[in-house]
Amino acid sequence: MEIHHIHPKEKGGEDTFENAIPLCFDCHCDAGHYNPKHPKGLKFSPEELRKHKTRWFQKVQDNNIQPPKVELVKLSFQDSDFDGVFKPVFVKEVTIYNDRNLHKRTYELLGKDPMEFLIDFKKKNDPFSPYSIQFLNKIETYDDYIDFLNEDKIELDDIEKNKDCQPIVHSAPGLINFSSRTEINLSNCVLSLKLSNIGDEVLEDYKVYLTFINASSIDSVNKKRTFYDLHEYSYNVLFDRDGKGEFEPNSNVLVQKDSVLIDDICFRVKPDTKEVIIDWQFLARGYSTNGSIKLKIESVIEDVEKNKFVEKPEEMDEKIRFLPKLDFN
Repeated sequence: MEIHHIHPKEKGGEDTFENAIPLCFDCHCDAGHYNPKHPKGLKFSPEELRKHKTRWFQKVQDNNIQPPKVELVKLSFQDSDFDGVFKPVFVKEVTIYNDRNLHKRTYELLGKDPMEFLIDFKKKNDPFSPYSIQFLNKIETYDDYIDFLNEDKIELDDIEKNKDCQPIVHSAPGLINFSSRTEINLSNCVLSLKLSNIGDEVLEDYKVYLTFINASSIDSVNKKRTFYDLHEYSYNVLFDRDGKGEFEPNSNVLVQKDSVLIDDICFRVKPDTKEVIIDWQFLARGYSTNGSIKLKIESVIEDVEKNKFVEKPEEMDEKIRFLPKLDFN
């Protein structure tokens, strides 16, 4: 498309919106050569051009025709092979209630001591630690033994209580285990995003705002490598308590065909979540746009049976709870 002066500039036509009309290359060639006496050719007189312009503007207004949106930025996954599907792993723990004297009756029928397992364990020379063998030596009666079996060795918070979305947590050394422990949460998701300038303009003073929908907790992935890592790391994306994120780059200029990486983001979902949506808004000097990224969630559920021994199992209903799947190093 080209801009044509309806009243020729060489004849005093002004560089104004009223005196301008967009024409294609061929029509622009014909518009300046109107001959009312010639029987052929396009008759683009100034009056006809103004008439065409008025009709076209009216058509645009009546049909609410909007100018095409020019995309200058793209928010995408860092890994081009990632298809946007997350598979968090959860533990479905089902508690089965049994008669408190079940072991005693079973072992008596077999002619064995109901505490045979515990006795064999005490005889071993490779206990978990001096603290645990000291504790086990205090178990002397069958009731003590059942109480020991009923205790949760690692009592994990269920999904509703566990608010930490960090994929890796470094713990301090404990009394039983003198080495520090690394906890890997397999139920949390980690997202890596890249912001690219795909247009032909330089983008200045820009920021990106992120809003996660259907995620219960969002944060920047902690860059600490050990519990004792005291280095103060910087993060280019931060989230508030409501899960709203703001990406502020180190450089305020993004040139054409260039891209910048957003720090890894971790988030939590519930086991029945099917999709997480990221609404994003890009703001720069003289330009703004927005978009959405859809993340598909395909949760993996691992069933675990847990036994509890009570006086009246018939009065107890099965207890089901979902836990984060944890791995320890």
